[in-house]
Amino acid sequence: MLALIKKDILIAKKMWLVVMLLTLLIPLFIRFTGGDIAIPSGVVLSMMSILLSMMIFTSIDQEEDKYPKAKALLTTVGYSRKLQILHRYILMAIFFLFCILVIFVESLLVTGLAPVTFMDLSLAVFAFAFVSSLYLALTTTLGTRASQYLVMLVIFAISMGPVLISKFEIKIDLSFFQRIHPALLATGFLIAAVFVVSLSLIISLAAYRKKDL
Repeated sequence: MLALIKKDILIAKKMWLVVMLLTLLIPLFIRFTGGDIAIPSGVVLSMMSILLSMMIFTSIDQEEDKYPKAKALLTTVGYSRKLQILHRYILMAIFFLFCILVIFVESLLVTGLAPVTFMDLSLAVFAFAFVSSLYLALTTTLGTRASQYLVMLVIFAISMGPVLISKFEIKIDLSFFQRIHPALLATGFLIAAVFVVSLSLIISLAAYRKKDL
């Protein structure tokens, strides 16, 4: 398992360095461009972790596509198909934990970046789990090209979504969530995240077992 994770880090080493730097800079950039508005840490964590994880895994997948027989070789030398899929989900989780650590530290040090709450964390976990699980399942079942469309959609949604909502005065009614106890709502987000990841993992494992390597 550790060898597979190390392999993914090494084949996209330059991208990992860039992303780690951006992980440190993005919260600061959002904070100082937000003026006097207190920026919810959950929103920053969601946007940052989703966008940067897509950058990392797209880079890894593009490098692996250059050597189509490499996955078959991994299977030959003893790394089961299940392990090859499972390690990608673990790597995603490790990266998300790193993002949480960065946000937590910067929210303590940077004025105007709201402290991380349980609700912030649960919402970010669900958002990240949904998008990353969809990406991993698409990559496994349909290939890298299909997942690139998701990446483009995510980038568009993060960069242009707030602008379009403001420009066209789109009303989003969230009053339903306000009637739910915060602890119950946060727990619901976490349960939903576990369900999404589990479903994605099942789909990915089933698809990868049928693939010709």
